[in-house]
Amino acid sequence: MRYLLALVILVAGCSGAATVTRHFESPDIWNDEEPPLMATYVPGGQSGAGWTEPSPNYNPAPITQPPIDRPSISDVEIMEFSQRVVETDGIFWTWAWTLQVRNDADVPVRVHIQIRFIDAEGIMLDDALSAFDIPAANLRTYEDSTLIDSILAPQVVVLKVEVTGVSTA
Repeated sequence: MRYLLALVILVAGCSGAATVTRHFESPDIWNDEEPPLMATYVPGGQSGAGWTEPSPNYNPAPITQPPIDRPSISDVEIMEFSQRVVETDGIFWTWAWTLQVRNDADVPVRVHIQIRFIDAEGIMLDDALSAFDIPAANLRTYEDSTLIDSILAPQVVVLKVEVTGVSTA
C-alpha cells in the first residue's frame, strides 16, 4: 500500500527544538471513507523522542474540486458549407471550401472538422482534416482548400462536413 508522505517542520521558539509531523493518506485522495492518519516526531535529545502513534481523530478538511465546464460538439453548429474545384492538373485537383460555424459555448473553442469526399456509391474516396479557433458565443467563416488525387477527383459526387471534436481554445 502506497502512502503520500508530507513532512511539516515546526520550530518551537529560540530553543532550536523542532517537531516534525507525518501525514498519511490513502492512495485514493478523493476517498472520504478513510480519514488520513497523523503522527508526530520529536527529535532526539528531548524527552519522548521518536515517532508518536498515529492519531485516529485527525480529520483534515475535505478536498474539493471545482466543476469544469467543457465545451462539447453540441455547442458548435455548422451554419453553411460551400465548395468548388478551383484548379485541375494531371496530378491533383484543388478543392476550395468555405465553412461558416457558430460557437454557442461561453468559452472560446477549437473546432476539429472532417470533410469527406464521397463517390456515387457512398464510399469515401478521400478526406481532409482541419482545426480552427472560434471565440465564445461567436460566428466565424473559414476558407481553405484541399488537394485530391486527379484519379479519384472525377468520381467525387458529394462532400460531407462533420465536426469531429471540440476542445477549449
